[in-house]
Amino acid sequence: MKNLYRLATQSLPLGSDLPLTASSLFVVDSNNSAVLFVASADSSDYGVFRVDRSGSTVAARLVSVPGEIVGLEHLALSDELCLATAAGEVMVVKLAGEDGGREPEEVTFCGGGLEAMGWSPEQEVVVTLNVVTMNSAYDPINEVSLQEDTFGDREFMSVGWGKKETQFHGSEGKGARTKKKDEPVEVDLRSLDRRVKIGWREDGELFVVGFLGPYGRAFKVFSKEGALQFTSEKCCGLEVALGWRPSGLWIATPQVLRDKYVVALFEKNGLKHREIELPFNRAEEAVEGLHWSNDSEVLIVRTFKTSSVKSCLYFYTIGNYHWYVKQYLEFDKRILGVQWDAKYSEGRTLHVLLENGQYEVSRWDFAVDHSTGQGRSDESLVAVIDGSQVLLTNFRGVVVPPPMCGFTLKSDRQINGVGFLRNPEGPWDSNCFFVVDSTNKITFYQPEFTEGTVRRLAGVKTLPKDLELGPGTFSHWLWLRNDLLIVADGSNFVKIFKIVETKLELQLSLEIGSPGDRIGCIESVSGNAALIELLTGQTFKLTLERGIGLEESTKLPEFCELLQVHPTGKVYSLRNRQNLYANGMKIASDVTSIFLTERYLLFTTIAELKFVDVANGDAIVGDRRVERGSKLVVVVPKAARTVFQLPRGNLEAITPRVLTLCLVVEHLDGLEYHKAFDILRKERINLNLMVDHKPGLFLENLDRFLEEITNVNWLNLFISDLQNQDVCREMYGSNYAGREVPAIDGYSVETKIEQLCDRFLVAMNKAESNEAYILPKITCYVKKGLLEQALQVIWDLKKAQRQEGAAEEALKYLLYLVEVNDLYNVALGMHETYYQRICASYGDHLRQNAKQTDASLMYEKAGDYAQAIASARNAVDWGRCLRLARLAGYADDELRRLVQALLPAVQEAGEYRAAARLAKEYLKNDRQAVEILLKDHLFEEALLEADRDLVDKVILSNLDEYLQTLIQKLQSEKEEFLKHKDRLLAVRVEKERRKAEPHHDEEDGRDVEDCDLYSDVSTVASSRHTSSSGRSGMSKDMDTLVEGTKFGDVKILIDGQRFLAYKGILSARSAVFAAMFNHPMEENTENCITINDVEPGVFKELLRYIYTDQLTCLETMAQKLYQAADKYDIQTLKSLCRCHILKKMSSETAADTLVLADMHGDKEMKSHALGFLSGSDAAKVTKSAGWKKMFRTHPYLVDETIEALTARKTVG
Repeated sequence: MKNLYRLATQSLPLGSDLPLTASSLFVVDSNNSAVLFVASADSSDYGVFRVDRSGSTVAARLVSVPGEIVGLEHLALSDELCLATAAGEVMVVKLAGEDGGREPEEVTFCGGGLEAMGWSPEQEVVVTLNVVTMNSAYDPINEVSLQEDTFGDREFMSVGWGKKETQFHGSEGKGARTKKKDEPVEVDLRSLDRRVKIGWREDGELFVVGFLGPYGRAFKVFSKEGALQFTSEKCCGLEVALGWRPSGLWIATPQVLRDKYVVALFEKNGLKHREIELPFNRAEEAVEGLHWSNDSEVLIVRTFKTSSVKSCLYFYTIGNYHWYVKQYLEFDKRILGVQWDAKYSEGRTLHVLLENGQYEVSRWDFAVDHSTGQGRSDESLVAVIDGSQVLLTNFRGVVVPPPMCGFTLKSDRQINGVGFLRNPEGPWDSNCFFVVDSTNKITFYQPEFTEGTVRRLAGVKTLPKDLELGPGTFSHWLWLRNDLLIVADGSNFVKIFKIVETKLELQLSLEIGSPGDRIGCIESVSGNAALIELLTGQTFKLTLERGIGLEESTKLPEFCELLQVHPTGKVYSLRNRQNLYANGMKIASDVTSIFLTERYLLFTTIAELKFVDVANGDAIVGDRRVERGSKLVVVVPKAARTVFQLPRGNLEAITPRVLTLCLVVEHLDGLEYHKAFDILRKERINLNLMVDHKPGLFLENLDRFLEEITNVNWLNLFISDLQNQDVCREMYGSNYAGREVPAIDGYSVETKIEQLCDRFLVAMNKAESNEAYILPKITCYVKKGLLEQALQVIWDLKKAQRQEGAAEEALKYLLYLVEVNDLYNVALGMHETYYQRICASYGDHLRQNAKQTDASLMYEKAGDYAQAIASARNAVDWGRCLRLARLAGYADDELRRLVQALLPAVQEAGEYRAAARLAKEYLKNDRQAVEILLKDHLFEEALLEADRDLVDKVILSNLDEYLQTLIQKLQSEKEEFLKHKDRLLAVRVEKERRKAEPHHDEEDGRDVEDCDLYSDVSTVASSRHTSSSGRSGMSKDMDTLVEGTKFGDVKILIDGQRFLAYKGILSARSAVFAAMFNHPMEENTENCITINDVEPGVFKELLRYIYTDQLTCLETMAQKLYQAADKYDIQTLKSLCRCHILKKMSSETAADTLVLADMHGDKEMKSHALGFLSGSDAAKVTKSAGWKKMFRTHPYLVDETIEALTARKTVG
């Protein structure tokens, strides 16, 4: 979205005595940009001349040279001039010291002659041709022949990946396969230019040499040591010019194709990447040079027109993968050379030497051309130059990413400038603009927009002022007002033109500063004044109100490429990508872009957007993160839209909170409450701002607020959001710095809610559509804590019966606002109808919170016996179920069905006696009652209930089975006891033996003071037993394998980390690894396993256990190790993790443990988890994060938990 402009220019004649030809060379002094060295190519007088443009511009001979000079370089460190002659001599001319200006000293000689010479950017390596690489001491490093038929050390094989014809792109791919390729023009090799060109990449690691090969022109890429790396692919039609982009991406060279002329861009490997199509053909204009700026932002294409004998410069930039022509310069004489200044302090300074001895120095920089109005009529129009067209986009209406646009304005000639009307008058507005073409013809335009909420750019209308300025070096075009145009002419002259119907009338031409000064910037101050800045940083104020006056203004600490003047007169200036100043005082550094609005100055750093309050001492009042490298394009006036251009060239639009609040304030001051509310709601800004901005104004216009906010939901949201605090001070202080609120009778922030609700109720009761405010009234009463009045509103609505269901909807809304417990307490003292409804709602609330017994009580009070019985059943309160069934008038059959349904739950709750009683008394089934008692081994009670037949058939058989089981259990426990007894005895004997040893040292072995507390199944104890000091030597040795990175026969890759392991050990410890390595699987044949579902740290601990039977991180990763052990079937580790998880189980972790057990089918862990949950405090468990997650993801486990809880209840 930026255009390229000439900031300053200086044109100097070097004198007619300087012998120049088409092959003359020049170079700028690397230490002093004002000094120029020119190599004469006159066959009768070879030599080097020195020119100092800061003093006399007459060229002075420095040295004479015995032959034609083919290479010229200034060496910064040694302050020497290095020359290469066609005869093969490489000479040095010392410029400083006593030897300065003496005859050149020959430092080396190349037999066979030289065609070119090129120094690396850091001037450590020099290349001469045939390709001879030397260091800065001129010692040879390597020599290579260009005609060798080899590709280079980096030769590769291309399989076509990346080309559209080899990919699946639908119609696009098919089109790429069938598209006819651009055919180059076949040329006779004998007619091609045989010159050789050398170019370096900016980092000095690689250089490129263009030459004429056996198939036409080509290039080769070498390392700085002179080793051949790459050779370009075969491309016919390549020409001599060559330029390597400093950032290293592309090597540029012209190419003639059959139907077009292009600049081909090659990658360093020699493959063609893309091309820039030139706006002319080879027969009319030929490319003579390609020159990249030092920051890689600008590519200059230098051409020569054979018909008119003129030289041209095309300035190209790239954005969002599109190449733009930003400037076009034409010279009457041939250009001998072009060079970008290497000094960073000089910015983008360009040196151009013409064949007639004219020397031009110009400084260039980028700027965004946009409309500058501050009203809603300004469409934030941005103009982008692209060759002979201007791309226009109005960002108030649309955000169109470049190179697309809202409208394209086309011209017959190349366009060099565009600008907007700065101080419009009459029928014109700030969207009007002008265009300057390459012949200095000025055309004025007025854009036309569509009607509607979103205005789009429909076209442009040419104003009756198509004016010619004539030849000249003009810059800094400023359309100050409708009838006045200011422009810089040459170095330090300003011309003021009055615009009349058909011509420009020159009012005055002023010289700014001294003859050696150069104008660097002109900026509008008002309709009658402008600010002019020189490259020295000195500014001048040009006034046009009563005559024309010029006076010195602020002296800036350094030259700033960008000036912006606030209506208050404050001047903000930016040194490109460096310092930001306010009236010459530094306020920020590392600034990349700025934009000035009515109240704030916005500026960006490398990754932040910051806001400076212009009216509050330039304090930074806000910031926010933006994408790295983003720069401001435009801020839409009277709106919050802020548009950035990202480094890739595409756009991003945001609405910063600081600017949004300014827009809201404007609406509030204008009593536009609907617009303000809509913005606050969309941007999630606290709604209290509508009151706190100006409380007095809001209270005076409360009726208007209700008239504009017709959406009841908006009104409810506003009242609900009211707070007894001043959000302007506490939340949005950056926009309200220094704010003072006048005292208001009867209003204070501490009682804001009560006072506003009272006023709202009064206003809503007066309104004609009173019923429309039912819900807002309820909200007001709730906000004041008057729940009884809120219920009364609903009761009155119910009695009125004007709208069916309105009272029920209002009650639902009230239940949404209020905690049901509080509402129930209030309803107790009110009408019975509402008491029952509140009880029913309260019951729903209790049931949802798993409080089934309390819910049953509430349902009973509400008269809903069905829900009351259902809740009692869920609570396994069988006595209450029966009582409620009688109250509900259940028949005998219904009662029996209820008891039959209750029996399984009562038994699961362990209440076997109660279940037997229910079976006997209500079902009249003695056999079922006896069988229930026997399930709990209640033989004595079963005998009392049974007759002789049941004793023989049921009780005796169950008793015999129970005795056999009991005997087996006792025998098993005896064997387990004896085993542990023997183990404990052996451990104690071993402890005594170790103590008796003469060299016993507790630190060398395991601490055995309490080792009899551990058995064979305890593989992990406290940290003192798992530390490296307490382990055997073999365990320590095996532990080193975990960290090993050199040995192993299988590689395991996890998230970019590599582990080396041994198949044998893994197979011995894990059945899964054994199956993997015992079968012809890919992991076995490739000796490489990729694991995606285990973290690197967990797998490392798993390996440690496999190798050493030891763990170090069980406390922190027990669950993850459990999952890994289950996956790889390592049962001992799984058992160990299970024990630890169950030992550490709490109300917070029990639900997670239950889910883990269920996922891995671990019945033992699941049983323990269910037992823990059923015996814990239900309130604590249900509030845990694990329980809430289980409720969403594993609802059936919640049911199982409730069943387990029910099974533990005793007979009530």
